[in-house]
Amino acid sequence: METVYTFKTRRFTLELAAEPENDTPDWSGAEEDIQRIERGELVYFVARVRVLLDGRELAADYLGGCCYESAGSFRQDPYFYDMVRSAIKDARAAIRNTPRLRAA
Repeated sequence: METVYTFKTRRFTLELAAEPENDTPDWSGAEEDIQRIERGELVYFVARVRVLLDGRELAADYLGGCCYESAGSFRQDPYFYDMVRSAIKDARAAIRNTPRLRAA
């Protein structure tokens, strides 16, 4: 996957990555978009948003069938924000459910 956007805090990283979609678009009435994909004018990909804590993945959300002028332009779509919310929610749950170790 190619990372197209990263937001970092001291310990957390939110990352958007994309990889080419393996499935062929099956959109009735969208032949022009399919031709634009074939000509390389649009990118057809799977998006992944993930949350990392100190470099370790806590949660991720995936969306296939994305079609945009670039993978980076996906950040402007409401789907991206939904994926961010979902990944952060799952990361918070993972942190809550992680046992804490006490120092001896």
